[in-house]
Amino acid sequence: VVLDVDTSGTLPCSKEELVGRLACLGRNLVGAPILLALDALKESNLAVTAPKKITISSSGQCMYVATKADRVAATYCLRFGDEADVALAKVVLQQMAETSGLNAHYSATCDIPGAPASNVGYLSLSVASMKATKSPDSCLTQLVYFPHYLDYHVKAAKAFVHSRLRGRVDQLVKVLNRARPEVVEATKAKSSSSRRHGSGAGAGAGAGA
Repeated sequence: VVLDVDTSGTLPCSKEELVGRLACLGRNLVGAPILLALDALKESNLAVTAPKKITISSSGQCMYVATKADRVAATYCLRFGDEADVALAKVVLQQMAETSGLNAHYSATCDIPGAPASNVGYLSLSVASMKATKSPDSCLTQLVYFPHYLDYHVKAAKAFVHSRLRGRVDQLVKVLNRARPEVVEATKAKSSSSRRHGSGAGAGAGAGA
C-alpha cells in the first residue's frame, strides 16, 4: 500500500488521527469480518452464521469467527515450531481458559469442519454484547492481535525459565569453584606426607647398613 500525502495542502484529519488510521490499517483489513459482527452485536441485530476463516499470519495460523444469537465467538488455530514453545503455549492457554472472568474455552480438538491441525490446541473466545457496546475498537484490537499477545507471553516465559536456569547453573559453578581448592590442598598434603614417610624409611635403612 502506497500513500501519497500532499503536506502542502489540507489534510483530511489531524496528523495524530491520520497516523492512528495508518497504524490500524492492517488490523482493520484482517479484522473486517470481526468488525461487522461486532457492529451487528452492538445494534442487537445479530444473526447466527457459520464460522468464517480469517488468516492472521503467513505461518498458517488462522481464526474462525462465528456469530450466535447473543455473542460473537472467535476460535484460534495456532501452531508453534519449537517444542519448548509448544509446551509453554499449552500451559498459557490452559491458564487462560481457567481464569475467571474470561469467556474462554480451551480444547485439544476442534469441531469446525476443515479446521487445520494445531499442535497446541484450540482456544475459543466469546464476546458478549456488553463488551462490544462498551469498547468495540479495543475488542477488535484484542481479537486480531491475540496470537501476537500469546507469542509474547510464550517468549517471555521461555526467557524467564532460561534466566532461572542460567542463574542456577552459575550458583552451582561457584560452589564447584569453592570446592576445588580444598581437593587440591588435600592432594598436596597427602603427597607431602608420602614424601616424608619415604625419606624417613630411606634414612632408617641407611643407618642399619
